[in-house]
Amino acid sequence: MNPVDLVSSAPWTRVVLTTYALSLSFFEAVILDALLRGRARGALILSDLEGVRAALSEEGARRVGRDYEISPVVCNRPGVFHPKISVLSNDVDTHLMIGSGDLTFSGWGANLEVIEHLHPSWSAPLIAATMAGRRSSVSRRRARPRAASGRWSLRT
Repeated sequence: MNPVDLVSSAPWTRVVLTTYALSLSFFEAVILDALLRGRARGALILSDLEGVRAALSEEGARRVGRDYEISPVVCNRPGVFHPKISVLSNDVDTHLMIGSGDLTFSGWGANLEVIEHLHPSWSAPLIAATMAGRRSSVSRRRARPRAASGRWSLRT
């Protein structure tokens, strides 16, 4: 399924997208428009601080803070926030897309990018195994405290 078709396929109540490079004019014209056509209730974009700074200076980005939110992510070590993950969820369904494309026209259309679309109906064992592995590594880290590596992570 085309990612834009998936975005507009349901009234998503929770949408989170992560990216390094960010084009708000692309997001508003293509992705947000598809979300709203599908009756979604907005979105949250997590992006590298430099990506946010560049995007906020774009012409045509007018709906931030009204129809969607942006939160910059800062790494506390050399490097940048670089994941490209999209989570689309409502009370009935959840889809996860993990890929190489940034939230830009090139990343979602012009470039040759890869994307993995995960859904519990066909990838539940993979999702469960991934989460089980993550939980066990989190448990090991908690059992043996050590200095933080400075890497970005979500806490469960």
